Amino acid sequence: MCGLLRFYKHQLAMRPFLTNMTVSSGLFMVGDAVAQHAVEKVHAHDWSRTGRMGFFGGFIAAPIFVSWYKVLDRVVTTKNKYLNTICRVGLDQTIFAPFAIGNFFVSQSLLEGRSFPEIKEKLEASYYTALQNNWKVWPMVQVVNFSIVPTQHRLLVVNTVSVAWNSYLSYMNTQGDEAVEETMGYC
Repeated sequence: MCGLLRFYKHQLAMRPFLTNMTVSSGLFMVGDAVAQHAVEKVHAHDWSRTGRMGFFGGFIAAPIFVSWYKVLDRVVTTKNKYLNTICRVGLDQTIFAPFAIGNFFVSQSLLEGRSFPEIKEKLEASYYTALQNNWKVWPMVQVVNFSIVPTQHRLLVVNTVSVAWNSYLSYMNTQGDEAVEETMGYC
């Protein structure tokens, strides 16, 4: 594991953009595979769905997340480390999370070839439930992320936790709001 972390750090230093895209893509695909096999218990893996998740993770989510973390570092610069963390988490959860969840559902719908009325229906069925469940998971993750993790490694922390979160989003994207609430009653 140490060797893998050393390799990751080296790649991140040499090729930060490509490394973040590759890791995000891979972990989004893992999250989808977990959703398909551990949650949905499918018998035939849907590779196009996994490909859409990987494309989204690498080419859409990674660049946006990395840019967001850099913006937060530039904008939130109080001398009080605790106030910095609170402000960053607050901005992350009130500005970025609503955007990121909407972006996920719209992007997936477009990649699936859905029409605009179908995309609107998807957002109406899934957006608010996903956002509310986001607020049950991500604020504490981001407190740790913004308080002790260096900026260049924040996406890796988010991507690691996102294996479970992306399983949830992938499942929710394919099942809709009602089915998710029935299956995952604890959310």
